[in-house]
Amino acid sequence: MKKVPIKISQPLDQVKRIKFIKQNDFFHLWKLGDCSWFRVLLISCFQSASAGLMAIMLFSLRSMVESKAGLADSAFLVVILQVCGLLIGRELLLFSLEGISTKHSVHVFETLRGKIYSHLLHMPLPILEKHPVGEWLSHCENDIRMIQGGLLSIPRVIIASPISILFYMGAIFLQSPSLAGVIVVWSVIGVLPAILLKNRMLVLSREILRRVGSLMGRICETLMSIKTIKSLCAESKYNKIMHEWVEKHKSLIWKGQLISIGARQLSALIMTACFLAIALIGRQMIIQGSLALSELVAILVGIVLLTQEMRKSVGVIVEIQGFSAAARRYLNTLKYPTESVGPEHPEKLPHPVPDLTFDKVSFAYENGNPLLEGLSFRILRGEILAVVGLSGAGKSTLLDMILAFRQPHEGEIYSAGHPIETYRLYEWRERVGTVFQSPYIFSGTIRDNLLIDDSKVSDHDLWQSLKSLHLDETVRSRPGAENAQVFEAGTNLSEGEAQRLALLRTLLRKPEILLLDEVTSALDARSEQAVIQLLKDQASERITLIISHRMSLAIEADKVLVVGASNVEGLGTPEQMFEDCPLFRYMCLAQHISPHELAKKTKV
Repeated sequence: MKKVPIKISQPLDQVKRIKFIKQNDFFHLWKLGDCSWFRVLLISCFQSASAGLMAIMLFSLRSMVESKAGLADSAFLVVILQVCGLLIGRELLLFSLEGISTKHSVHVFETLRGKIYSHLLHMPLPILEKHPVGEWLSHCENDIRMIQGGLLSIPRVIIASPISILFYMGAIFLQSPSLAGVIVVWSVIGVLPAILLKNRMLVLSREILRRVGSLMGRICETLMSIKTIKSLCAESKYNKIMHEWVEKHKSLIWKGQLISIGARQLSALIMTACFLAIALIGRQMIIQGSLALSELVAILVGIVLLTQEMRKSVGVIVEIQGFSAAARRYLNTLKYPTESVGPEHPEKLPHPVPDLTFDKVSFAYENGNPLLEGLSFRILRGEILAVVGLSGAGKSTLLDMILAFRQPHEGEIYSAGHPIETYRLYEWRERVGTVFQSPYIFSGTIRDNLLIDDSKVSDHDLWQSLKSLHLDETVRSRPGAENAQVFEAGTNLSEGEAQRLALLRTLLRKPEILLLDEVTSALDARSEQAVIQLLKDQASERITLIISHRMSLAIEADKVLVVGASNVEGLGTPEQMFEDCPLFRYMCLAQHISPHELAKKTKV
């Protein structure tokens, strides 16, 4: 059966055309972020109400200017109290607005981050491996923060800003309809710089996001390989790389900020010119007797308030460009497929799993030559199969296919008479225990790492397991024993300790299929022998498949699968392979494994 591999589309930050986010995409993000229209409308109402109070204050201000009474006059004091009351009311509204807005913003940010994090966890491994770690990380911080700001600020601008501007313009219109018309024209001109520069800002925002993702990938790579960098004395090289990146990034940020600031300042300058023009026109109207001084003062204050509101609107127009670039990349990630959890009506997986069968399985990486072709073998419960051969021949890919990380292009992998894809994915993986070539040790305690899935294991069984691999004394020597802290990636453990802990972590889950990839590569002879003995003692409980370049481990298996440069070169007992397979014989002799040792194993 011909299978179509997962096709990986264009990079996350690459789109055919740079354009503003579509309306449907905006509402899709709104739903993903669990945004509340009620809260947004409530915030907009508070913002509009605060603008309304300031518009009312213009009339109180006019009354203050018109009043000829002294400070002790009760009418004048009433006006003063009105102004103070309006200002206090506005501040209370703004305080409530900020409180509701902050709580809602945090909720939206964490919801969006949770959605993308969950999606990344469930994406197929080939797609996850296609992009740098930092590129994924940038989705969890920079992009989401921009999306959060855009989701909440755009509706507020659309709803509250027009109402606020109408309040201010209405108050000005009531003072002087003719001057209100002049101010409207200037206001329209004031918004034009941000509109004209929006495409350039979108291009720069997209490039800044791309570069930040690239930097985070480089930082992660540097920190994960810091031991190698230090051993090569390459610190200066990486410092130089970082310095060059920073210089280019500063230039890019400067251009983006310059355009953003320029758009806002041009709008402010246009409104400043409007202020001066109205002041000159108003003076002439006062001389002519068609406008009172108190009305001109109220209008000029109204222009100041209107300018502040327009600066907010222009700032949001600038912010929308970064929001569009971030939103497009965020949504592009969510378009990637997730792993199939299995068919709608899955087969029932028997307990325990009786066998594992490869039937004419072929595999090739994307746009590559076939790695494995026509591979067929069967392992029964209680058997140990060792897979040996040349590096890069596809041995580790076998494990990926058994775990359903990758799918064979041809052929099937069966268990209990059914292809493994007919079972529920997570039920299948729960039955499989895997120790990879470079096992990952998590930050936390030793106990947390051994019981990663909250397995119910008694202290006695835990220490017996540690003792079986000569780890009990090592663990006891650490402060806190099994509760000793392990650093991120197990940096305070030796490679041999990390390998043995990872093996015990897997065995404590009691898997029915055990997959081991170079599980003894960092062990000394004594520790390796302990691993071999433990695997043999527990062999009857499961199916065991071991990938190894250590022939001392391979000859202990019931069967050996030998993988060459282009295909499988042999399958049989270690004794048969030594006689019939030149590659296996060469690998044994190169590691001083002789026919005598094989014969000795057979007698045992």
